[in-house]
Amino acid sequence: MKRCSTCGYWKDEAGFDKRKGSSDGLRGVCKICTRANLPEKTKGKRKISSRKWYERNRELTLARARKQREHDPDAQRKYRRLYYVQYRTAITAKNHLYRQSHLDRLHEKDRLYYEKNKDKIKQNIRAYALEHPEIAQRHQKRRRIFKAMTVKSDVTYENCKRLLETYNHSCAYCLRPLTAANKTFDHMRPVTKGGLHLMDNLVPCCRSCNSRKQNKTLLEMLWGKCFILPIVLSGLE
Repeated sequence: MKRCSTCGYWKDEAGFDKRKGSSDGLRGVCKICTRANLPEKTKGKRKISSRKWYERNRELTLARARKQREHDPDAQRKYRRLYYVQYRTAITAKNHLYRQSHLDRLHEKDRLYYEKNKDKIKQNIRAYALEHPEIAQRHQKRRRIFKAMTVKSDVTYENCKRLLETYNHSCAYCLRPLTAANKTFDHMRPVTKGGLHLMDNLVPCCRSCNSRKQNKTLLEMLWGKCFILPIVLSGLE
């Protein structure tokens, strides 16, 4: 291990360029810091030169990298981890930019991978859901909400206004008059349980009833005897 004189990190000797005149045969600055502090003009020239060399010696380079990983995998993981910690912001921004620029290509790649490994992926998902039921439940809840919101909705200001008039500007659950302060709309079948964001699934209600109902369905609400529902039931007939 050797400490870089620029960034101060302790790194494996493989992370330093060789130097014949030094006592240990290595430079005092690591490879990452050396390349980061180069002038832009020099960086461009080195990048072009390195690319040409790699194209000429691709098989040799891959064989060396493979041999190094097999020889000392822990050192390689440690080096990559240090590199990521030091340049995390730049790496994240670069990955995000790449994904945005190649969405179609990446989606097609993911689709082909899924078709090829469908059984294995489903098996891993089931195993994870059994080990982490709460996380799996939250994921399914978000998925149902997203699916409901992607359906073409007919919820508009005019339709909501007509719905209020149908219910005589009263709460569908407690029959109290609705005002601008306590007026809300509730999904009779909650979105978290497969309900859609459509007018057929909406009823006007007061804030108090909406809060008490939470994510219960009509049957669950009736079973708990939370409310009287003459208007809702008449509207469903």
